[in-house]
Amino acid sequence: MSALRPNAPSVIVALAGALAGCGGTVETSAGAGAAAGSTGTGIAGAGGAPTTGSGTTTGPGTPACKPGDPAMKIASAKPGTMALAIDADFVYFWAGAGLTCTKSGAVSRVPKAGGPAEVLWDTVQVVAAIAADGERVYWTDDPADKCTLPDDPGYMLYAGAKDGGKPSVLPVSQPFQAAIAMTVDEQQVYWAWGGQPIFSASLDGSGSGFHMQPGDPPSDVAVDDSRIYILGATHIYSSPKVPMQPPELVFDISSAVLRGLALDADRLYFGGWGPCEGKECAYETETIRALAKEMGSKDVTLSSRPDRRTVRMAADGEHVYWTERNSPQAPAGGAVMRVSVQGGEVTQIAQVEEPSDIAVDGVCVYWAEGSGEIWRAPK
Repeated sequence: MSALRPNAPSVIVALAGALAGCGGTVETSAGAGAAAGSTGTGIAGAGGAPTTGSGTTTGPGTPACKPGDPAMKIASAKPGTMALAIDADFVYFWAGAGLTCTKSGAVSRVPKAGGPAEVLWDTVQVVAAIAADGERVYWTDDPADKCTLPDDPGYMLYAGAKDGGKPSVLPVSQPFQAAIAMTVDEQQVYWAWGGQPIFSASLDGSGSGFHMQPGDPPSDVAVDDSRIYILGATHIYSSPKVPMQPPELVFDISSAVLRGLALDADRLYFGGWGPCEGKECAYETETIRALAKEMGSKDVTLSSRPDRRTVRMAADGEHVYWTERNSPQAPAGGAVMRVSVQGGEVTQIAQVEEPSDIAVDGVCVYWAEGSGEIWRAPK
């Protein structure tokens, strides 16, 4: 599931501006990275090569986390990571690297258990959302040279085999901007891009479609076996996965900003922030909510924390996990958090500076740091 941050389009613009210069340097352990469509090794950053725990057995198939293990950095890059996705063995992520007129960064992978990171595909633009299924990794990019400003082909949807090589372009019938959230099922990939509508494209390249919702541009998207769920700033809509079906209003609120969306078999989970509640609050209150998928259900508050803003969310049927950042008016900082799907005690998994994307599997939670790191910790 993937995709982004408290104000995703503005974050993309800000980082893109920093990356888009026709020069720039990034440290790597094997040169500036791989050429587009090829593979390379060894993303590095301020701390050098990707790190693993002392004495830890690493590599695909190795259990990544055991109860009681400390949080561990498993990859590091400059100037920052913005998106991640996972499969059984690897964490796939985008990070800035090797800045040139035709490169802003790269989609890479690192074993969940730690070990060398591999550069899989260079990208021309910033990538803020990626997805992975059993066979491929998906992302959007605009291949236009940033310095010479040639005829711009526009953003494209790419699908690449997980071990690298030249990616395929999946056809999309309408123009769109960079994806800010993305998910995939057995037949289609879906993405939000900071405007209307939500797009979808068939994995076999047979076609594309769109999914409309009224109101604010979507910031997140999730799917289950039969429906797509679309989160906007003040509402959640749902519709059948078949494109161009009328949406149904699932949740609506006028006094808060919604951000972060996850689901399990029975319920939706979403975060956001609104007016202060309680004596400890100075600026705003972050609320994590659960809502049964049946139409007409009433939401339940799982967590309420002062002066925070939700970034991204994940769920595993037992707990909800999210990344959060302190309110803009407060000192900088953030955290990775967990709460039971039934509510109760809220647990801080890690205190971090700039958390962004998050994912979970059976044993670990993984998150990206805006400072340029990928971390994992036991759930």
